[in-house]
Amino acid sequence: MIIRSFLLAAGQLGDPAFRRALLLSMGIMAVILGVLVPAGILGGVTLMESVAVYLGTGDGWITTLLVGLGAILGILLLGAPYVLFFVALSTAAVGPFLDDVVDAVYARHYPDRPSGKSLGWFRAIAMGVEILLTGIAVLLVTLPLHLFNFVIPGVSLLIFFGVNGLVIGREYRALVITRHELSGEGGRRVAVPGFFATVLWGAVLTGLFMIPVVNLLAPLWGAAAMVHLVETKTLGEASAAQTGL
Repeated sequence: MIIRSFLLAAGQLGDPAFRRALLLSMGIMAVILGVLVPAGILGGVTLMESVAVYLGTGDGWITTLLVGLGAILGILLLGAPYVLFFVALSTAAVGPFLDDVVDAVYARHYPDRPSGKSLGWFRAIAMGVEILLTGIAVLLVTLPLHLFNFVIPGVSLLIFFGVNGLVIGREYRALVITRHELSGEGGRRVAVPGFFATVLWGAVLTGLFMIPVVNLLAPLWGAAAMVHLVETKTLGEASAAQTGL
């Protein structure tokens, strides 16, 4: 069911709604990167210029070297969070456009089922921020567990996918479920994927985020795949209820 949800979503990645969301989110990410890189360079250069003045190196090659190292250091210091929290940043960037993606999936695959109420920009952006903050908190809590990697190789990898699977799966599940909850009393009840299914689904999406180029599509792919996961489970539970199982 999990793999099927991603395969179904992959078949719709060329949809106009997906392309529009991708282009707009890439633009936002480019702006973020365009701000971080110059800021990092400026901060690093300023710091090393102060060091050069303190050391009294003048205008010689040592100062030039320090300034160059400062620029590299600045890029690394601000670039590291960009890489580490790429999942949260990209989700926040594409968040305002995920409603269009979800609506497109319902229109193509589930035209007879209500798609729920759109979350709006604020809630979608908040989802990305929540992924970021939750991810940091869980990372700090599980940090001591990485010590077991010295005893059992591969533990860190399992923790990485487990933690990210939990955080990402939980938030993307909420993206779809909340739309129906916001519809009020007239809203449609949908089945909620269980804990293990959600974590495993999130781990698969985490893997997609780790693949260059593919990671740009990952937030859209994930949103579409979660719709299929929720609707497949809802249909399965409805069929089981009808047959009395």
